[in-house]
This record gives sequence, structure tokens and C-alpha cells, in this order.
Amino acid sequence: MIYRIYDFLKLENLHTYEGGKMKIEKVLVVEDDHEKIRRIVHVLEEMEIKEYFIARNADTAIKMAKSTKLDLLITDIVFPYSAEKQVSRGERTGIKMIKELANGNIKIPTIIYSFSPLSKSNLQELEKEEYPLLFQIMDSMVLKQILKKLLCETKESG
Repeated sequence: MIYRIYDFLKLENLHTYEGGKMKIEKVLVVEDDHEKIRRIVHVLEEMEIKEYFIARNADTAIKMAKSTKLDLLITDIVFPYSAEKQVSRGERTGIKMIKELANGNIKIPTIIYSFSPLSKSNLQELEKEEYPLLFQIMDSMVLKQILKKLLCETKESG
């Protein structure tokens, strides 16, 4: 299920793991814009999430996701696939990366942090993969609200 932000604000219960508990200890941020990284890291630190990794391209992110047990993925959708290949205009590398992770049976709760809206076909592709807990947001304050809700639900259920 993919939640847009207006759905999130109305949610009573978020999908969680392991009998209703969701720990957020290790976060992977996939972003190539330094300012957006700074804002995301600020929110993570403010929410006392200390263990986070930054990947600036899909190739690095996929390698990290395969080698590290991650609790949350925060990703843009437009960034380079690898260090050598620059992003083409209109390319949705983040969608390709999420699908590649799903095909490798790596399904990490994901927040899409992007100013580029997902198309209806992108949304349908991701829903087919049954990818968990997917939000699309465009603002660091909304990211903070989502993390607060996720962390509060974890503490209340644990």
C-alpha cells in the first residue's frame, strides 16, 4: 500500500513488523542533493536515530541494503544509478532501485522524499511489488511527523 501524506495524517494504525513493533535503528538515506541530505540527517538526529547511512547513487544503496539489516529507507526518486552514470532527464532511478530491491526479496519500509511526484504508473508498479510502508513526502517537517508517529507506535506497542 502506498500512502500519500494526506492519507498518513488520517491513519489510525500504520503497518508495522514483528507483532506490531517497529524499531527504527538503522536508516539508509539515498539522495544526491547535499541540502536535502542535511535536512534529512537533521530530522534523524532530532528523533535520536543515530545509525544512518548515506548513499548518493542506486548502486551503492543496493549494496548497502544487501549487506546491512535496515529498518527504514528514505529515498529520492531522481539520482544517479551509479557513480559513473549521471541521471538522465526524467529518469526515475529510485523506482528502478526499489523494484530491484524487491526482486531480490529485500523489502524495507520506505519513505520517498522527493519533489518529483510519482506518476500513476509508478505507483501501480510499486504496488505490484507489495513493497511495505511506502509514503511520498516533499518536506522535512512531514518526515519528522512520520518518524514521530512510527517511533510513538513502537514505544506504545513495545
